[in-house]
Amino acid sequence: MRISILFLMLNLLASLSIGQEQLAPGDSWIYQASYRVQESDICSCIVNNAIVNASGPCSNVSNSSGGVIVETIYEAGIDLDKISDKSVEEVDAGDTIRYTYFLANTGDVNLSNVSIEDDMIRYVSYLSGNDNGDDLLNPGEVWIYEGSYLVDEEDLCHSIVNYAIARAMDPCKINLSDNATAEVETVCPVDCICCPEGENRDLTNIGDQHAVA
Repeated sequence: MRISILFLMLNLLASLSIGQEQLAPGDSWIYQASYRVQESDICSCIVNNAIVNASGPCSNVSNSSGGVIVETIYEAGIDLDKISDKSVEEVDAGDTIRYTYFLANTGDVNLSNVSIEDDMIRYVSYLSGNDNGDDLLNPGEVWIYEGSYLVDEEDLCHSIVNYAIARAMDPCKINLSDNATAEVETVCPVDCICCPEGENRDLTNIGDQHAVA
């Protein structure tokens, strides 16, 4: 982010001391300066004041001041994606599902206090992405996390859908969040099929029907 602030000092009805360049009555001198906006500036307007001093022929000093206010703007955003290593297969009790999380900074400011939580996974661990070691999710960076889940009997016969949420804070202490889900199909073992009366499901005589494993 760069913002140039121009300071215009006009109609200074005074002259500089003898021997120096003089500002004649009615003349206008134009000055220019620039300021590079810092991240610490973005949470409020930038207020900049300038003062001009000049001395006249009789050494009397004249001064004038002026200021400008510049509004600031920034964009903060995160995006969370999540995948599983079992997305194209069915899992059974005892299988382990491994999830990978990709958290991207989609804005133009650094983000702090970054975390990911998953409603079915106790520990979601950071893997990589903070290459410069500043512990800030910088614009354009993608941090990678992982977590795993052990499938149990109660998960079977329906999809396993878990919910993850990522949180971060922008430089103005505003909280950000994004969420992602992943779905994994499970097997549905049949322990016993009970045949309704009159249905010959296992091709035996109706009177001889039995449980089919």
